[in-house]
Amino acid sequence: MAVVDSRELFRGRGGSQKYGEVPSYKREFLVRVDTMDTSETLIAQAPGIAMLDAHPDVAEALLNDVSVTQDGDSPFHYRVSLSYGVLEDADEDPLSRPDQFNYTGAITSGPAFLEYNDGNNSPKVITNSAGDPLEGMEMEKAEWRISITGNRADFDKGLAADYLNTINSDTYSGLVAGTVKCQGISGSRKIELVNGSKLVYWEVNVELAHREETWRLKTWDCGFNEVTGSPLERKKILDAAKKEVSQPVALSGGVQKAAGLRPDMLEFKVYKEKTFTGIFPALP
Repeated sequence: MAVVDSRELFRGRGGSQKYGEVPSYKREFLVRVDTMDTSETLIAQAPGIAMLDAHPDVAEALLNDVSVTQDGDSPFHYRVSLSYGVLEDADEDPLSRPDQFNYTGAITSGPAFLEYNDGNNSPKVITNSAGDPLEGMEMEKAEWRISITGNRADFDKGLAADYLNTINSDTYSGLVAGTVKCQGISGSRKIELVNGSKLVYWEVNVELAHREETWRLKTWDCGFNEVTGSPLERKKILDAAKKEVSQPVALSGGVQKAAGLRPDMLEFKVYKEKTFTGIFPALP
């Protein structure tokens, strides 16, 4: 069983392009074989054109799809259709293809603690006119959602579990510590033929989210007790009538502030922090 000959059908040449998209091209070959059980692999290889070879007229268009169909009712004639396109990842080895990045701006809702009197800088804690913090207020917040997809030889499930739901402890791709959170990591097993051999690899996807104001938990430094004396002792805060206060009082360093002063803001690291640089690809 063998291929007898192969010739291009010039009436099978063609191309198409839509506005804003890359062009595509087609070629067809008629292949004749001497037995009915000639393998489709041999037939597909008969034109002598390998995957990612350039189109004869358009060097930027590379072969990316080959199909074989019987020509009419003859068991000895086949049509081999070749499709060409302009590829971003023109590498036959999937492990050599560059990572892909996708950025999406998103609006989320969350508690409102700070106000910007000048519209941009010098944030202050939101309080009423007497300096008491206002609770239960919400606002919309902006964040960047970043999706990274790349091919890897293995998928380290332990490392993925270790980094899931953590934030960056370092400056990652210019983004300051505490502002990038790992929202998800997934791996999908893939199989391709590379140079005639089966290659098994993993397509890994990482979902990150960036918040400029950090992912740390914020709340007001207010309470009914203060820490004073030497040695330090926790005591109830009393009002002017020497009675225990009925509303939380603004604190600073564990001691009540003077009446009317804005409360301080406390920050808590509620997510584990890890080094992102060297674990996740650098962002373009």
